[in-house]
Amino acid sequence: MIEKTVKDALLLKLITHTQLGMFILDSQFRYLYVNQTFTHTLGISENYVLARPFSIYELPYLLPELQEMISKIYDSLLNTGEFKGEMGFFTHSQHRMVLQVAIYSEVIEGELYYVGKFQDVKIKAKSELTAGVLSHDPSTKIPNRQFFLIQANDLLLTTVKELVLVRLNIDRYRLYQSTLTKEQCQKLLTDFVKRVTDLHLVGLKLFARFGGDDFALLFEVNDAQRVRQSLDKLMQLCELPYLIDEDVVYLRYSVGVSHYPKQGNQIDLLIENAEKAMHHVKLHGGGDVHWFDKRINVLSQDDLRLENELRQALDTRQFSPFYQPKVRLKDGRIVGFEALVRWQHPTRGMVCPIDFLTGIIEHKLTFELFTQMAEQVCQDLQRWREMGFHDISVAINAEASELTHAGLLPFLRELLAKHTINRHCLHIEITEMTLMHHRQTVQDAIQAIKEMGILILLDDFGTGYASLNYLQQYEFDYLKIDKSFINHIKNNIVQQHIVETIISLAKRLGLKTVVEGVETKEQSELMQQLGCDFAQGYYYGKPMQYQQAIEFITAHLGHKNSDKKQPNKKQPHKNHSVTCK
Repeated sequence: MIEKTVKDALLLKLITHTQLGMFILDSQFRYLYVNQTFTHTLGISENYVLARPFSIYELPYLLPELQEMISKIYDSLLNTGEFKGEMGFFTHSQHRMVLQVAIYSEVIEGELYYVGKFQDVKIKAKSELTAGVLSHDPSTKIPNRQFFLIQANDLLLTTVKELVLVRLNIDRYRLYQSTLTKEQCQKLLTDFVKRVTDLHLVGLKLFARFGGDDFALLFEVNDAQRVRQSLDKLMQLCELPYLIDEDVVYLRYSVGVSHYPKQGNQIDLLIENAEKAMHHVKLHGGGDVHWFDKRINVLSQDDLRLENELRQALDTRQFSPFYQPKVRLKDGRIVGFEALVRWQHPTRGMVCPIDFLTGIIEHKLTFELFTQMAEQVCQDLQRWREMGFHDISVAINAEASELTHAGLLPFLRELLAKHTINRHCLHIEITEMTLMHHRQTVQDAIQAIKEMGILILLDDFGTGYASLNYLQQYEFDYLKIDKSFINHIKNNIVQQHIVETIISLAKRLGLKTVVEGVETKEQSELMQQLGCDFAQGYYYGKPMQYQQAIEFITAHLGHKNSDKKQPNKKQPHKNHSVTCK
């Protein structure tokens, strides 16, 4: 019988020189040992691998679909203690490989280890890559990033025309992932892909999924302007609603475009420039198309400068609420305001939200802004109460990041304890999109807020991610009808029927209705006829500062007497406020 020490030495020699790649992982999936075949096959050194996590495979040019494979491997090992399957990637030398992998768990002296082996199954030719599963995304059945790069480079070498590379990303897709099931998300993506392919866009040579909600298109055309028409067509079609089971989903897209040969003579550079243009769209709220230009690099520097200015603005309290009046339609009585944020910049003067709110969101400053707005609103509510205006309400806008923030509820409790106000006069407006983000957390937050006495408004009803289930799942007090429904309502019978149906539904559910964006007398009168309870918009008054709001209240209700009824319906209030929302 062979001595144990000799046996261990021979086994180590065998493992070291076997044609199988061998490795050992600890309980945290970190490499403890790799043999020579492992390092030779992957083209990386032993020192580079040891102590790194198993997902090191992502570093040596892992194919996009293998990111999902890594997750499956972890799940399989944790649930069953073993994994068997294939995984493919590109090595540092651009050698295309598929490995047959097997990993098993083993407990030795109370410690958990994973022992693995792999074997190269010799898939390395371009023809095999093109024909096999490695060339296409398994979910959507369209080419993946690696296939796109190969074909795009080939086209670049042979074309005598212009090339236009497009990068497309679905805005806020993670919100859908947190709400819809995996199968529903899959259907959403496949429906989107089908819409694009069914368009048969002129000059489209490649349409690929780069991973997740990232896509790329490559056009070969005589005139790049033709692509502008194609993208307009694509955006119009793809922004139509998607029906996912019982839910209606509206998608928006950020699209960046680069042009060969003007903006790059290599595919990698064209992709990079298209991505810069795409991120430029995202920084400005998404839902648009932008063609790359050199100014984008300057705009990146501007974004950094904006972040610094926003942080300084929060530190020095440069943000303040501007109040837009809300009236009761049956008699025109002022009942409250919506607080809209404005930025008093030290050198640029008054800045409208469209110029800074995206920056607030991108740099995760929303909760800090919300708390400052809420503090100022409660101070103003208390002052109005002391003046005798006890029933004037103010609504503050809140996003998902505020409702899911761990500090929200303690902040609100402390805020209400500090100020003497009628709690029902403090309202919080949330959008349908907010409800998609961590549903249970948002639902718990809404319930806790209502228990404090604060009222909740569902804003922008009928836009974004629309589901009537929300009206049952959440205890709203008001339903706010989006202004898009009344822009052309006077001569649009269909829109009138839609608005009337929304109002009727709200009444049956015990909700009061508010319409926003009313700009004319005709719209105001029509909304009253359709049964809407309250309205706001430029017809009644533009957003105004605190002192103007006092004058507005006094003019409509009388000095220091909120119970005094308005003798007759007033004409729209005139003021000199900043005309932005």
